[in-house]
Amino acid sequence: MVLGKKEIIPVIIAPIVISMMFLVVEPMYQKAIEEQIDRDTFRMLVEDEKADISIFRKPNDYSSYVNEFNQLKLKFDNEIILSRVNIPGQDLRGIDLSQTSFFASDFSNVDLTDANMKGMIFSGNLEGANLSGAILNKAILKGILGDKIILTGAILDDASLAKSSLAGANLEGAILSGANLEGAILEGAILEGAILEGAILEGAILEGAILEGAILEGAKLFDANLETSILSGANLAGANLNRAILNDAILDGAILADANLAGANLNRAILNDAILAGANLKDAIFFDANLEGADLRAANLEGADLFDANLAGANLAGANLAGANLVSVILAGANLAGANLNDAILVNANLAGANLAGANLVSVILAGANLAGANLNDAILVNANLAGANLVNANLAGANLVNANLAGANLGRRPSCCQP
Repeated sequence: MVLGKKEIIPVIIAPIVISMMFLVVEPMYQKAIEEQIDRDTFRMLVEDEKADISIFRKPNDYSSYVNEFNQLKLKFDNEIILSRVNIPGQDLRGIDLSQTSFFASDFSNVDLTDANMKGMIFSGNLEGANLSGAILNKAILKGILGDKIILTGAILDDASLAKSSLAGANLEGAILSGANLEGAILEGAILEGAILEGAILEGAILEGAILEGAILEGAKLFDANLETSILSGANLAGANLNRAILNDAILDGAILADANLAGANLNRAILNDAILAGANLKDAIFFDANLEGADLRAANLEGADLFDANLAGANLAGANLAGANLVSVILAGANLAGANLNDAILVNANLAGANLAGANLVSVILAGANLAGANLNDAILVNANLAGANLVNANLAGANLVNANLAGANLGRRPSCCQP
């Protein structure tokens, strides 16, 4: 059946397409037809779940009519709407389903390689279907069953897959710019090299997903679950990962510049050599995380928990670590020049050889910390607690130590501030 804006062809008897098709229309939808609604209005009705469509057809050898179906669509400018189309395992490679709508349909394991599905509306089952290279721009696949679906190299710009089940799906190299995947289940999915720029992944489940080299610039991932996911070399610049779960995730070399990770959980995450310059990491949790060599310049780590984390050689110049928990953290050789560590806790922290020149260390707790060879030139250590700290060969020239507690501190060779 073809529903037009200006004309309606209620029944097509098809040696061309389908052996037989029956039309059963509910009163509410019939009224909509009579008013000749356009596709945008129809889409709104469907998304609001106000439309009740019941269009049936008898089973047939649909795959043998792919070319005929494509030719048929060329004759009409408007869409075809079908319901309860159950064709599991069929071969529909290269078919043109653009602007076609299928409701309560079963396309499981169907081969739709290189199909044109632009603007398509689909509800139902696409589990195991092959949509490699398919065109799905602005398609609505909201709430589909699509576990283990193959979408390698598919184009899904501005498509809607919200609340869909795509566990184990293969989206390697797929283009999903601006796509809506809110609440989608992508557990164990392969998104290596996929483009998800500006995509909506709020509350999505990406546990164990492979996103290596993926582009997620400006993506919305707040409250998303990316636990144990692989994001090596991924670009998440400007992405919103507020309260996201990234425990045990691998983000080595990932780009997270200006990203929002406030309140995120990154326990045991691997972020060595990652770029987090200007990122918002307020109240984020990095227990036992590896940030060795990471770029955290001007990052906001206020109130962050970095207990036992490794930041050796990291660049934290100008970063805000006020009130942060840095107990037992490794900051050996790190650059903290001009950083704000006001009220931070660095008990037993390793800052050997670190650069803290001009850093704000007011009321910081450095009890038992290792500051051997550290540069504290012009650092502000007013009311700082350095009890039992190791300051051997530390440079304290110009440092402000008013009311600082140095009880039991190991000065070894007199620090440079105090040389005769």
